Amino acid sequence: MIKKRSFLASDEEARLLAACTGKREYLRPMLVCLIDTGLRRSEMLALKWADIDLDARLITVRPEVDKVLRGRVVPISGRLNEELLKLRGKANALGGFAFPQGDFRRAFYNVCRDAGIEGLRVADLRRIQDDERRGAEEQRQGKPGKLDDRKVTDQNG
Repeated sequence: MIKKRSFLASDEEARLLAACTGKREYLRPMLVCLIDTGLRRSEMLALKWADIDLDARLITVRPEVDKVLRGRVVPISGRLNEELLKLRGKANALGGFAFPQGDFRRAFYNVCRDAGIEGLRVADLRRIQDDERRGAEEQRQGKPGKLDDRKVTDQNG
C-alpha cells in the first residue's frame, strides 16, 4: 500500500512538470496553477478567462466557487503567467473556461507514476502553497515557523 503524503520536494516538482509531455502536456499549466496559487482543484477548474487579469497578474476566485463562499484574489506567479499566456491563444476553443478538462486525476496519477512520485494527491499541491504561505506570513509577523518550534522544543528537552 502506498502511503499518502502532503508534500512535494523541489526535485519532484521538476520531475512532475517534466513528465507532462505528449498527450498529457495539457496538465502542465494546470499543475503550475495548483502549485503556484494554492487554489483548490474545483476552484481552478471553475476559472473563466474573465476571472484572470494577466496585466495585473491576479486571479479572482468568485464567491460561488470558493469553498467558504467569500471569494478572494490570488497573485499570478511568473511561470503561471507564461503558461496562461500560452493558453490564452486557445481561449476561443475552450468555451470561456481557462481549464475545461474536467476530472484529470487519472492523468495526474499517471504523470506521477512516470515521474517516479508515489503517494501524491492533487490536493497535496494546494497544501504545498498553504505551508509556504503560512511560513512566509509567520516570518513577516516575527513568529517562529513549525521547524523553529520543533528546534526550540528539542533544545529545551
